[in-house]
Amino acid sequence: MPKESIKSFIDRRNAEKTASKSRWIQSAVKEPGTFTKQAKAAGKSVQAFASSVVANPDKHSTTTVKRAHLAQTFSKMAKGK
Repeated sequence: MPKESIKSFIDRRNAEKTASKSRWIQSAVKEPGTFTKQAKAAGKSVQAFASSVVANPDKHSTTTVKRAHLAQTFSKMAKGK
């Protein structure tokens, strides 16, 4: 292979890796609205429910705890904009 082909290959691979890292959020939410529904059923806002779940993880399923952490991450991301 000529050197230019190798360089273009490496550039393309780096671009693909960067793109896949920046799109992680699309696959993070499997069932949209589920955590919000749980929060409303508990009579709390999403962030208040997330805080209570993280503070008491033994009282909630592992899926709910993961969703709470994700909700807090999304909140921090929204504040950064």
